[in-house]
Amino acid sequence: WRYKDLQSIANSRLEAFMGQAHPDVVAQARSAGRSVLATVLPSTVTNMSGLEEPVLQYMTRHTQMLPRQFIYILNQAIARALAATGRPFVSEEQVREAVMECEASICPEIFSAHRFRFPDAEQVTRELIPKLPFQFDDGELHVACRELALAPRYHEIRSMLTEIGVLGQLLSVGP
Repeated sequence: WRYKDLQSIANSRLEAFMGQAHPDVVAQARSAGRSVLATVLPSTVTNMSGLEEPVLQYMTRHTQMLPRQFIYILNQAIARALAATGRPFVSEEQVREAVMECEASICPEIFSAHRFRFPDAEQVTRELIPKLPFQFDDGELHVACRELALAPRYHEIRSMLTEIGVLGQLLSVGP
């Protein structure tokens, strides 16, 4: 799936729900020429590293680009907003909380799916990721592997973490 696909699927589902439960939100989105998704979510979120990023990018980054994972996070964020205020307008904090809550089930699901091919992926990830900054290059990854006595497996580990979706390539910076 592509980023725009996830956004479109989530918006369609959300618009159908809001059309029944909160039709005023759909009307508000349409009058502003925005999607319902953009209307109920904040435009940006400050992530756990203190960096501000677009909210949909933040939510997507915590999935394997699967609609059910993205919708799971979105549903949790909206449920938090509804529980707190009775309205579906989500705060940055509610987005972060929803992502953290959903990670608790998404991550084990990912590791379980790859356990046969990469039996130590979860352990390596838990040890390695805390040693790395939010954005890093191959050199920094190699240093972290060396600190954990994993340097002989560096290429294998890099391939494994890329294949299971823990690591990715930064294509651009900025809006």
